[in-house]
Amino acid sequence: MVWQLSRHSAGMAYPAILGRRLDRPTLNLGFSGNGTMDLEVAALLAELDAAVYVIDCLPNMNASAVAERTEPMVRRLRSARPKAPIVLVEDRTPSPTHRCCLSIVATTPPAGLP
Repeated sequence: MVWQLSRHSAGMAYPAILGRRLDRPTLNLGFSGNGTMDLEVAALLAELDAAVYVIDCLPNMNASAVAERTEPMVRRLRSARPKAPIVLVEDRTPSPTHRCCLSIVATTPPAGLP
């Protein structure tokens, strides 16, 4: 789940660009500002065979929501995928022209790649 700017083309969103540069598939869930580390979303993410989870929901949340929801989300992902790295991103300063989008770089490499 990552912060990104709204783009006219999904291929120009930074998760797509990152996937091309790393030659790895990425999955952009497109929650558009509604990423708040809901445990139900964590349960769905845990079903994915993730290479890595990148969670960047802070622009959508206040301090009490972060304190309440971060640990349960990480525990849920960790229980399902004990070896998948979980990256928590912080220090985002949104502006009125930015929108949020939940995405994950969370699929296994294509066949034949390490």
